[in-house]
Amino acid sequence: MFERILTSVVRVLGNSLALEDHARRDGVLQRLDPRFVLLSLLALVVVTVGLHDPLSMVAVIVLAISLAAASRLPLGWYLKRVWLFVPLFTVVVLIPSMTCLFAPGHPVGHVAHLMGTPVYFTREGVAYAATFTLRVGAAVSLCLLIVATIEWSKLMRTLSLLHLPRAFVMTLDMTHRYIFLLLDSVSSMFMARRSRMVGRPASGEVKVIGSSAVATLLSKSLHMSEQVYLAMASRGFTGAPAITPIGRAAHRDYAFAALVVAFAVWLVLLDTTGAHEALVNLLVHAKGLI
Repeated sequence: MFERILTSVVRVLGNSLALEDHARRDGVLQRLDPRFVLLSLLALVVVTVGLHDPLSMVAVIVLAISLAAASRLPLGWYLKRVWLFVPLFTVVVLIPSMTCLFAPGHPVGHVAHLMGTPVYFTREGVAYAATFTLRVGAAVSLCLLIVATIEWSKLMRTLSLLHLPRAFVMTLDMTHRYIFLLLDSVSSMFMARRSRMVGRPASGEVKVIGSSAVATLLSKSLHMSEQVYLAMASRGFTGAPAITPIGRAAHRDYAFAALVVAFAVWLVLLDTTGAHEALVNLLVHAKGLI
């Protein structure tokens, strides 16, 4: 039990440190203004959620992987965190909708019988599940780019500069910070307990140790919150956190935003009119602007 808890805590802390390390690399997205990266990728996520053509979703996935490579993110790490989770989520959630139990359709594969009722996968259900998987995978790929290329402190500063409620941003920032501090406390508590034990504890003893650890952690968190507030008040905190300006945007920031907007327009055209017509319409619009 203790080994599993310690392993889980260390894994969570390691993933957080890996994200911060990736965000400090000298990549394409890391060099851009975080305001432009955040708004551009979030806008692209909104467009992606409304897509219906699988080809347009594949285009978003290819763009996300290209940006990850240009930002010097390990592609194995990046692809594993997207494409190990998304298909599993799809299988768990969409298995009922892939069968004839919810919507009739053309049968695919073996036909089984459940209490005298034929049950089989439908072509339409499988196609919907595949489209849903691509859509979710494309959106998750873009969201992972945001958290992996923008440092947490810069992300919180960007949210404040975008005029989100300061109480929300401050609560989110402190929650993120002290979750890992409490995880470190949990790791230290169980390591100290494990170092003082001989042999494997009985099931009843494990329950007592677990409930005692929860109570101790709650007491520590309450004491820590009081100490943190007193430390902030002694340093002049009045409820409105000071925001450090990010700086002026450069030409490359506007160029990146313009490219994302052009790509989003092309996606919409591709999703509604097809690839050839979308390319022709995009060229016509570009010629008109010139």
